[in-house]
Amino acid sequence: MITCRECGHQEFAGALFCSECGASLLELGGEVAVLDAPRAPKPPPLLGQTVSHTRNLPRLLVAFLPLTSKRVTLPLEAGEILVGRATAGQENPPALDLTPHHGAELGVSRIHAAIQITEQGITIIDLNSTNGTFINNFRLPPELPYPIQNGDELQFGSLLIHIFLLEK
Repeated sequence: MITCRECGHQEFAGALFCSECGASLLELGGEVAVLDAPRAPKPPPLLGQTVSHTRNLPRLLVAFLPLTSKRVTLPLEAGEILVGRATAGQENPPALDLTPHHGAELGVSRIHAAIQITEQGITIIDLNSTNGTFINNFRLPPELPYPIQNGDELQFGSLLIHIFLLEK
């Protein structure tokens, strides 16, 4: 584990950004504090609970998939981004299609989750998926919106994605 120098939040070794404050964890020099044992994940706040945001809403979502070393970039416009696996002839395929990234083998449901974009922020909702949706190792209860932040790790079934929210 490493500790963010800005806010003191603990992240897994190798994390690029602090999931709490968004600060870069890439160090050009100096020591990084390493802890011995991981701690239980802290549940993210429910939508409606106070989360401090001091910057503009992001315009792009970049999903980095470590398993395939691929990036998927999606515009963040008001509305909803479905996450899941597309099938031939599907009427409303997910915008974030995880089929080419071993989604079926890793337990991603066809319609797994939804990322919602509003003026209040960006949230994710598990849509009663079979194998669950996780934020930073915390399993989300179905059908409840949870805020996502720059640097969060999302997991759909067993498929891990690092989320980066960019203003341009």
